[in-house]
Amino acid sequence: MEQIKLLLDKLKSEGIKIKSNPTPFNMLHIIYQEVERRQEKVHDLLLAGLLDPNENHELEYLPLNEFLKEIKVENITLDKKNAVVVDLKHYVKNQCSIDIFISWKDNNDKDCAIIIEDKLHGAKDQEAQLERYYNDIKDENFDIKKVVYIPFSKTRKSFKDQGFSEKIAIDFDAKDIVEWLGKCIEKAKEEGKNIGLLEQYKIFFKCLINEDFKMETATKIIECLSDEEINELEVLARKTVNSKEWCEARFEKMKIADCLKDEFSDIEKDYNPETRWCNYAQFWLKDRKHWIEIWLGDNKKIYLYVCSYEQEDEGITISGITYKYDESDKYYYYCNEDMVFDSDKGIGELVKRTIDILKGLPPKES
Repeated sequence: MEQIKLLLDKLKSEGIKIKSNPTPFNMLHIIYQEVERRQEKVHDLLLAGLLDPNENHELEYLPLNEFLKEIKVENITLDKKNAVVVDLKHYVKNQCSIDIFISWKDNNDKDCAIIIEDKLHGAKDQEAQLERYYNDIKDENFDIKKVVYIPFSKTRKSFKDQGFSEKIAIDFDAKDIVEWLGKCIEKAKEEGKNIGLLEQYKIFFKCLINEDFKMETATKIIECLSDEEINELEVLARKTVNSKEWCEARFEKMKIADCLKDEFSDIEKDYNPETRWCNYAQFWLKDRKHWIEIWLGDNKKIYLYVCSYEQEDEGITISGITYKYDESDKYYYYCNEDMVFDSDKGIGELVKRTIDILKGLPPKES
């Protein structure tokens, strides 16, 4: 432990903070991860679809008008009379294409436009890319209101890196998208519109930002430590976290066993390190047929199971509640959907549920 402390102190002296930042569940993000090299194209489709008032998301012009405010297009609110078109891959000279091109007619029948260039996944800038798009669209007689450049983080990449200096250009990164979606959600609530799509999209971007944070932290650690120190930290961490002592310390900190002892004088316990899920605890009463296990999962989740040496196909019924068969490893596991608890807020409920189950366990057959 002293060696780990020394290495962590070194990281701290370099300004590197290691903190828990769990990734929320998001179906869109799970699908997105499988797309691999086409991710930027998928993001173009998602963003363009939400900005397009003609799509069937039932939000109409709300996302687009909130977007205009966020990118500082002043005093413009669009509606049906403006004939808005959101075009993916708008082609200009030399067969180059703009990722997302938004155009509309103003009150004087003048053609207006916004150019959006998506670099969310770090695609390389083409030579004078924004300059060429800007000039080509001007040649088409559009009044260009904004050139929007979307890097993942504007602290690391900017339209200015291309030497593009037009005042109408703006960087709009992942954090800006989250803020824009938050304002869309508030506006949609006020207007009684469905916010489900907006919330999913917002969580999706939080997932991307969280992954980037983890990668950035990992990179800083690798750069800060020598190869020898990195190997030492990995070995020490594995030995420590996978030890029975670590497992016991984690559960003892939650004081689950202490609470159970208050109810059962004959409660037995055992703590086990498990490399697949990290750690779990077993609790049992000597005169009962089954026992329970509590597993520490990812994202601060704790899972409660009723366990048996024998498979019971119909499930295990305890105090009138049936617990369904979940899986088999070296034992048989039974649970219900509501047997997942939060390690920050749900310990009390976990203990209460555990006590109820233990009290209702059938006795061993004589």
